[in-house]
Amino acid sequence: MLVLEKRLSKGHMSLLAPNDTITFDHEKRVVDGIEVEFLMAPNTEAPSEHMMYFPQFKLLNIAEDAVHNLHNILTLRGAQIRDAYEWWKDIDKAIRAFGDKYEVCIGQHHWPTWGNEEINDMLIHQRDAYKYMHDQTLHFINKGLTAIEVAEAVKFPPALEEKWYLRGYYGTLNHDVKAIYQFYLGWYDGNPADLYPLPPEDVAKKYVEFMGGVDEVLKKARVSYEAGEYRWVAEVVKHAVFADGENGEARALLADALEQLGYQSESGPWRNVFLAGADELRNSVPEEVISGVTLDIVEGMPFNLILDYMGIRLNGECSIDKRISMNWKLTDVDENYHLLVNNSVLIYRDSEADDKADLTLTTTRDTFNHIFGGVKSFEEAFADQTVKLEGDAKKFAEFASLLDEFNPVFNIVTP
Repeated sequence: MLVLEKRLSKGHMSLLAPNDTITFDHEKRVVDGIEVEFLMAPNTEAPSEHMMYFPQFKLLNIAEDAVHNLHNILTLRGAQIRDAYEWWKDIDKAIRAFGDKYEVCIGQHHWPTWGNEEINDMLIHQRDAYKYMHDQTLHFINKGLTAIEVAEAVKFPPALEEKWYLRGYYGTLNHDVKAIYQFYLGWYDGNPADLYPLPPEDVAKKYVEFMGGVDEVLKKARVSYEAGEYRWVAEVVKHAVFADGENGEARALLADALEQLGYQSESGPWRNVFLAGADELRNSVPEEVISGVTLDIVEGMPFNLILDYMGIRLNGECSIDKRISMNWKLTDVDENYHLLVNNSVLIYRDSEADDKADLTLTTTRDTFNHIFGGVKSFEEAFADQTVKLEGDAKKFAEFASLLDEFNPVFNIVTP
């Protein structure tokens, strides 16, 4: 049985660039003698998503649009918000298209559902759940409630609540509703006090000062903890931690509260979030890092995505008053790019060159793949002449110095 795991795979990660594209509903392909009929479902569980029907087996692959728990409209790990409106529409599209045909329904991560009646029952209730979340969120928005208030107000009716495959083992009704609110209205709740708040460490020090100091905060918070008010303890003591990050009592009490919230969580991701926060408070951030960048992944990426990432790595403050013009030539794929650092941004254009560029790099896409895949360094490539530089080498060194390296391990619940 496949389940949703609580950590990333430690196996080798790869990426194959697509060589065929499905663009419309009921488009068909034959793969190894098996016919597949596709339904488009973009912006549901993923920006690019489709469901598949296998008539030979009377089997519907519903992808991740109707799994055996409530899914995420917005993942806690962070991602683009998914469209709950399109989600219910596309489940209904599958029911209308194949509801009198399928006898087996499969989806990623979970076990199959057998029997036409059972499948329709599950898909109908899944469809209705996403529409209910969507419509009721907008219902309460139009009554003037904020994201947090809407999430407390929206509850499933018994007909949906009683279905175990709609329980919040993964996504939850609470944070899905907040995601729908964010999808339509963004982060601002309309209260001017929330428009331009102080950053966490600054606001924490002032909160703690107003409440009489860290010792007084902890004294009152322990009473709330004993009363089982763990959400409130977490809300209050986080300020004590951010006001005095080395205060062991504050860290321990906040960790205790987060652990209790974790133990009470039906959702696996919620439990992991709370317990990971407690672990950071007790033991600092983890040292183990799993990189998602491999040579295979870089080889499957369009080169413009690599250049986009370089623009993200550019340190805007350090780039003030810098101007660097570069031509990059990729001889094995016959591609040329002009890169310009100016106004603290990296702009690139393909099929273009600057006659007055500070320098020109000539290499192959394969060499760049090895460099950006972490297999080879620019210094090594210059040394073995797999990258040739014409022009001002100091300008390239200056450019490289402007690119930050990101450490994926950083504090979350501590300053």
